[in-house]
Amino acid sequence: MKLTRSEIEKKQKRIEEYKKQISAIRNSGQDAVRDHELGFAYNSENEIIAQQVQLYVSLIEKEERDIREAEVVEEFDMPAELVNIGDVITAVTIIDGEEPREFEFMLANERPDDYQGLVVSTASPVGAAVYGKMIGEQVQYVAPQGKFTLTIVEKSRGLKR
Repeated sequence: MKLTRSEIEKKQKRIEEYKKQISAIRNSGQDAVRDHELGFAYNSENEIIAQQVQLYVSLIEKEERDIREAEVVEEFDMPAELVNIGDVITAVTIIDGEEPREFEFMLANERPDDYQGLVVSTASPVGAAVYGKMIGEQVQYVAPQGKFTLTIVEKSRGLKR
């Protein structure tokens, strides 16, 4: 993955935010988290808290792996095929043996207030999976509904209407 220094700094800031989220989740449900981690009572509250923590842990691991494996490049050296912030991505995925499904979304740093289903945050499982990848790459990501694989088909700048 090719990243600029500013993109690496943004990833490091996201890692710190994710850690804060984990701490807040654990503080709000300390007993439930402890019980889950020790293998005790398993009620829906424990499951939800554990899933929230695991989601942030996965996001932290992904960001750390991206930073560790990154090839640092200058902004002007970024290849045109590289998925970046502001790109509209067309991807194909197969869910549970269904026919391949094509979908399109804009990749953003943060979810805008006027989210209408076309914008995906780089902090989301899908956004984190495609950010910094190349057209034609197949990526895997884990979301609350399970593990998914998608292929990046094309990209363009700005929303298509």
